[in-house]
Amino acid sequence: MKKKQKKRTALFMNQQLPIIKTLSFFSIFQQPLTLLELKENLFCSAKTDLSQLRKDLDVLIKKGAVGTTNGFFFLSPDESLVSRRLQKIFWELPKWQIAQKAATILNLVPFIKLVAVCNSLAFGTSREESDIDFFIVANRGHVWIVRFLANLFLRLFGLRTFKSKMTNRICLSFFVDTNHLNLQALTLPNKIDVYLHYWIASLIPLVNRNKTLEKFWQDNFWIKENLANWNEEGRTCDYRLIKEDSWLRKIGSLAEYFLAGELGSILENFLRLVQMEKINSRLSWKRHNKNDIVIKEGFLKFHTPDKREGYYNLWQEKFSSGVE
Repeated sequence: MKKKQKKRTALFMNQQLPIIKTLSFFSIFQQPLTLLELKENLFCSAKTDLSQLRKDLDVLIKKGAVGTTNGFFFLSPDESLVSRRLQKIFWELPKWQIAQKAATILNLVPFIKLVAVCNSLAFGTSREESDIDFFIVANRGHVWIVRFLANLFLRLFGLRTFKSKMTNRICLSFFVDTNHLNLQALTLPNKIDVYLHYWIASLIPLVNRNKTLEKFWQDNFWIKENLANWNEEGRTCDYRLIKEDSWLRKIGSLAEYFLAGELGSILENFLRLVQMEKINSRLSWKRHNKNDIVIKEGFLKFHTPDKREGYYNLWQEKFSSGVE
């Protein structure tokens, strides 16, 4: 009888573990979730029925493992998390307006295929003093041109992060080209890279040309192994997509026309050499780990410091203590 009871308890725990894992991750950023957000972000390998999720939540609430207030769910007993989340709406609104303005200016840049908001603003976990992170996809073979011109134009308009000027400015730290959309090689070795899973799933497009975001998510379909409920449909027509300025876009298209051939290849190689010299001079005095900076063909990542390892360890600690 005891053996049977033990087996039943383990079964319940297995059903509820995805909830604990998911809320544990978002608790790192003090982010409570609604029922629908929890279902969409549930860290699980099989699709979950909403009514079953609600039943499992009720069990965890009765056990005291999960807290709830005003339709939000969280691990921490601190109910002020909900009011803090609602307060974020007020300081995130101007950030989105600045992001859309910056994306409009980037119409000037040739070869851009996708501009998406990533990291804290996309997660909904930004702070008042946070910057705004962009993920940019360039046409194949033109990633260095795109990086140079994107930095140049946003700097000219005073929208780029610069030295201590960070709040509500654009951080351009991640570029790939259309031949290098799959980010699986970037995952932490021998670990489930939980942050990268949610990073990919949470991208908010501002500019999306030639269905590049759809191709990106298709190439990164591997995240569905752990985010089975995540659904990309509808995300590509997000209400924050900008209406592209026709005149700025014409200038960008004209530049693409002139740089499409050998001239573009020469400029790409020149700008790669110029930017690499600057990057290498900074690396000589700035400490970084192997995950911070990744530079290879069609792929430029500059996140200093890369906190994924720390987030993974925190996540492990939180959900381990949540099931004890």
